[in-house]
Amino acid sequence: MTGKGIGKAIAGALREARLTAEDVGHVNAHGLSTLHDDRIEAQAIRQVLGDVPVTALKSFFGNLGAGTGAVEIIASILAIQTGTLAATVNYEFPDPQCPVNVVHGRPIQLDNRIALKLNHAPLGQSVAMLLGPP
Repeated sequence: MTGKGIGKAIAGALREARLTAEDVGHVNAHGLSTLHDDRIEAQAIRQVLGDVPVTALKSFFGNLGAGTGAVEIIASILAIQTGTLAATVNYEFPDPQCPVNVVHGRPIQLDNRIALKLNHAPLGQSVAMLLGPP
């Protein structure tokens, strides 16, 4: 897997929604919690979106397999509705090769309620979904 597919998925979602990187309020990352995957994903996020807040919800419940994307989309919808983004738990030692703005320690309040949800598979298939208020 490379970050090229993740970057293309993000760029494609933005293009389809007629949005720019500056329109995105937070990223709900795939966040598999492996060095290889997290570094690739973080670098793609940074390259396309810049310093947007990022959370990784698998830190709460682990990898739920095929159900993970659906559960994480629900969490993003709740963040949009409440204006509160959950912090990544157990995030203690930032990896310098993961140059993203990880929300940790405590939840943050969101002024911008556009969310980008990322998921990807080991063979490189990637999906990026933009969510926002009605």
